[in-house]
Amino acid sequence: MKSILFHATTAERAEAILRDGFVDGRGNYAAEIELSGVWLFDFPLDANVSAWGDAVLAVSFVLPLSCLAEFEVIEDAKPYREWCVPSDFIRQHATVAFVPYFSTDQHGGAATSHVIKTGSTPAKEDHITCSSTAST
Repeated sequence: MKSILFHATTAERAEAILRDGFVDGRGNYAAEIELSGVWLFDFPLDANVSAWGDAVLAVSFVLPLSCLAEFEVIEDAKPYREWCVPSDFIRQHATVAFVPYFSTDQHGGAATSHVIKTGSTPAKEDHITCSSTAST
């Protein structure tokens, strides 16, 4: 089962990500937890919910969403789900593609459309299990 998550960024950074892959960011979350990875969301976010940039990337995993549970950052008050996923995990198990950025939907995210450009080779679907992919 394929899972698609989204990453908002600038057009310039999107081109670099499509060309070179994601690079882990590092910082404090909620002022007490240090996280390292790439922030992904269950739908494209925009400035209404503190996302920034004019480009959206779709990150398509060859894994079910349940296999990303260890990377999920849960906050009950948010109308969306979010993950901080290591870039190595993304390179190993996902493809990244540009998605046109449209007007926002009722959740404060960009309405998605078809993928128009891919910047990575497809991840392999053979031997996919959560237990063998959970370590980073």
